[in-house]
Amino acid sequence: MGVDAASLNTSNTSAITFFITILGILLVGTLLRFRRRLRYITNKLCYELFLSKYLHGDYMTSCSKRKLTLVKKKTLVLDLDETLMTSVFVKKGVKGGRGSQKKCKWHYVPVDFEFNLHDSTVKVYKRPFVDHFLDQVSKWFDIVVFTAGTEPYATPIIDYLDGGRNILGHRLFRDKCVTVQGFNAKFVSIVNDDKANVILLDNSIPECCFNMDNSIPIFDYIIGDWDTELLNLLPFLDAIRFAGDVRSVLKRCKRLNTLDLYLQKPHRNIKSKN
Repeated sequence: MGVDAASLNTSNTSAITFFITILGILLVGTLLRFRRRLRYITNKLCYELFLSKYLHGDYMTSCSKRKLTLVKKKTLVLDLDETLMTSVFVKKGVKGGRGSQKKCKWHYVPVDFEFNLHDSTVKVYKRPFVDHFLDQVSKWFDIVVFTAGTEPYATPIIDYLDGGRNILGHRLFRDKCVTVQGFNAKFVSIVNDDKANVILLDNSIPECCFNMDNSIPIFDYIIGDWDTELLNLLPFLDAIRFAGDVRSVLKRCKRLNTLDLYLQKPHRNIKSKN
């Protein structure tokens, strides 16, 4: 009886040890799986908490306000895809999404907005700080969204980004683009023929080249990247609205930056996949 009891205790101990080991492995696997998502959400909350006061403040002096009245109000033309947001198309009944190879981090980032388009679900991921960015630039500029996307695709996304604020009412779609060697080109002169007072923000190098003296290039937004590109642009945009002619500034400081952006893109994309 003593031997049987000892064997039974040993078996129970082994079973408990095995159960605890399996439970520990599952727990560690779960934590590792959600580690990046938790870090992304934590970063977002911290930045919004500490920077919201700065982003929504008005620190202009009376002298600056007077100077601003001496120049025309500028028009800021905003690209949509990979500039303000990035989307993934998921066909119904198909696991994964079109573009998931180049947007490799999308699977662990919470979806901000989704809608159905034809036989696919479009999952939309906002760029960090896009809401703060739009709030601020809408006070400084006349805002126009100009996208090479179709109207049925882009309209729900722009409506979502606007969020009822009525700041993204002026919209141009693919039908307003000019075809150049098979490329849908967006010329700022279509929006405003006064090129001294119009600026294009776009992630596309060809678009920036078509509007060399009126463009500000920005890195593609890859889903899951924690970037502050929009946030970093605010001081520059705040300053350039005082210029009499934006081309006098952009043609000097952005030609090499456009080339630099083009050269860095492959390195950035490779780094983002690791």
